[in-house]
Amino acid sequence: MSKRDEIFLEIILGAIFVLVGFILSFLMVIKVIASNLFLSLFSYALSTAGLGLGVIAAHGLMPKKPKRRLNEYEEP
Repeated sequence: MSKRDEIFLEIILGAIFVLVGFILSFLMVIKVIASNLFLSLFSYALSTAGLGLGVIAAHGLMPKKPKRRLNEYEEP
């Protein structure tokens, strides 16, 4: 598996985490499932972890710019 495939897999996994967190929260609001502290914290943690995972993976897709070397006459 290439590095790019791993990054896309992380983005998809992050999106699934966010979606599951949203669905759990929505089902608690419409009272399909009973709302308790553990389930609320689990839903929040899942959404936050998914968002973080997606952002970090998206950062991995950004092209790396080579550092530009300065001449001895150029100022930084």
